Amino acid sequence: LGQFYNCSRLLIDSKISLGLCGVLIVLCATVCSIGVFSYAGIPATLIIIEVVPFLVLAVGVDNIFILVQAFQRDERRKNEELEDQIARVLGQVAPSLFLTSFSETVAFCLGGLSSMPAVRVFSLYAGLAVFFDFLLQITCFVSLLTIDAKRQENNRMDFCCCVKVAGKSEVPKSEGFLYAFVKHIYAPAVLKDW
Repeated sequence: LGQFYNCSRLLIDSKISLGLCGVLIVLCATVCSIGVFSYAGIPATLIIIEVVPFLVLAVGVDNIFILVQAFQRDERRKNEELEDQIARVLGQVAPSLFLTSFSETVAFCLGGLSSMPAVRVFSLYAGLAVFFDFLLQITCFVSLLTIDAKRQENNRMDFCCCVKVAGKSEVPKSEGFLYAFVKHIYAPAVLKDW
C-alpha cells in the first residue's frame, strides 16, 4: 500500500498495519453478515464460512487500494488540513466505491431469489457481507487512514508508532515506477493507431 522513496523511510512509509486493519475490516463484515442472518434464524453452512470471507476480501482489498492510491497521488492544497484533504479524496472516490459495492450487493441479493436453498442462503450472506464491508470501509477504514497519515507525517514507525525517527517529515509526492510506466509507455502503445 505504501510508496517507498528510500530505505531510510521504509518503516515510516510502509502501510503494513493499515493493510492488516483492512483485512480485519473484511472479517468483521463477514462476521456481521453471519450474525444478522443467525439472529434471523437462517442457518449458515460450511461453504458460507469458507468462501464468503475470501469473496468479500477480493472486493474489500480493491476498495482499499483505490482509496489509498487516490490519497497518495493527491496533492494537499495550501492551508488545507489533513482531514479536509482526506474528505476531498473520499468525495472523489466514494461514488465509485459505492456503485461497485451496491451493484455487487444487488447481484448477490438477486441470487437470493433462486429456488435452490444452498444458492439462496449463500447469495444472501455474501450480499449482506459486501454491504457491511462498504459501510465499514467508509467509516472505520477512512478513520484508520487518517490516523496512519498523521503517523507518517510525524515521522513515526509503522508498527511502533511510539518511536519517532529523526529527519525531515515531508513526504515526497511522485508518480512511482509502475504508474509512470503505464502512463508514458504502456498506455500510449496500446492506444496508438496502428
